[in-house]
Amino acid sequence: MDVRVEEDGSGRVQVVVALDEDAARRVPGLEDQLEVGDLEAAGWRVEGPDRVRGGGVEVTATKGFGSLDGLGEVVAEVSGPDGPLADLVVERDRAAFGETWRVRGEADLREGLEAFGDAGLRERLGGSSVGMDEGELEEAAGRPLAEAVRFRVTTDLPGGGSSWSPVLGERTPLEAESRTWEATRLALLAVAVVLAAGAVAMLLARPRARRGGTAG
Repeated sequence: MDVRVEEDGSGRVQVVVALDEDAARRVPGLEDQLEVGDLEAAGWRVEGPDRVRGGGVEVTATKGFGSLDGLGEVVAEVSGPDGPLADLVVERDRAAFGETWRVRGEADLREGLEAFGDAGLRERLGGSSVGMDEGELEEAAGRPLAEAVRFRVTTDLPGGGSSWSPVLGERTPLEAESRTWEATRLALLAVAVVLAAGAVAMLLARPRARRGGTAG
């Protein structure tokens, strides 16, 4: 998941689901099976499945938001209101000569893949959010789930970006900070400093008037 925020607080959330060549081979005809009508009805733009280099497949879903408050609502659609990324927020602090942007939250994957499901989904899929228990998934993957399923969360904020790689079964703090500077205000400050320095220099260079009269 990538979160991009513009200087006015708007932005977009983009989720990319990538299957490697082996995983893509296990789900042939994915383009005919993937149902995205609900996503599109909720305002998401879905692209793919697209073949990528190496034989894998990617599906990308993107949705914009108009303010930092709206970011939380979009993330909740990805994670669930109480899901593993529910606490992710971006804050902005304004100062005289710029702004400080902060990312706060966590990726809590201690419940494994079940963290992304809910009661309704588990009921439909026979008790598991993905339709298989962890042992069956690991057997199919041929390795531990923490190695087979990898996550990345990135933020692209005014002034800088950050990236994290949460691990399945663990909790990863998501914290970052960036700064932007108001060029016009800084320029005005610089001009003011130069003028003040020049005024002081003129005062110091002015000849001092002589005091007292001539002795008789």
